Amino acid sequence: MNIKKYFTGKSGLIFWGNLLLALGLVVGIPYFVFISLGACTHHGEKIEVPDVTLKPKGSAIEMLEKAELVPILSDSTYDKQYAPGTILAQFPKAGNEVKSGRQIYLTVNMHGYPPVELPDLARNSTERLATIRLKQLGFTLTAPKYIEGETAGYVIYIKQGNHTLSAGEKVHKEKPLTLYVGVAPVDTLEVDEDIYSPITPRKTESEDAETDAPSSDDGESHEIHNNAATADDEDAFDIDF
Repeated sequence: MNIKKYFTGKSGLIFWGNLLLALGLVVGIPYFVFISLGACTHHGEKIEVPDVTLKPKGSAIEMLEKAELVPILSDSTYDKQYAPGTILAQFPKAGNEVKSGRQIYLTVNMHGYPPVELPDLARNSTERLATIRLKQLGFTLTAPKYIEGETAGYVIYIKQGNHTLSAGEKVHKEKPLTLYVGVAPVDTLEVDEDIYSPITPRKTESEDAETDAPSSDDGESHEIHNNAATADDEDAFDIDF
């Protein structure tokens, strides 16, 4: 079998053509993929992320779009120090180098506190535990009010202004809450004056006898007084006559 004929003539052309085609595919495909990936992934491109925190939402979005970045409003919260719609945070942070088309996640200031679901506290919690739980959720409380005839020490219901709240209700934290707490009724007792009137101790027979019998000192003083009175009467008689 003559192998030389595969490299010459018509067979040779086919052989060398197939070989060049194979080499072109082996070299060309990786090169094409490399170039395509570079264009798709923006290889070597660097864009510094601008600082948009504490800026109005509209201005922040405009700045990011001019830098060929994609703003995403991903979260919201409330801080009363800043105006509603202010950008409070961003990720990635300012100064990081990214590629064009990178998404920048923004946190926006809301118009007020987000409503909070009220836990089930009425008739299930004491005043102390309910106070701790509500303060942990960010609520402010007024002085509690007490209701006689209910379970002492337990929260009977909760009000925000004139509105009575129910468990699971979405409540805004701007207005304070008031706890209405049960207290046992006060028992009133009628006091009998005879019970608390002072008792005079009763004297014994011997003490009565000593009180009635005149003492010797009293007798002597009585006699002296009579003698003095008689003398005065005699002097007065002599003067008159």
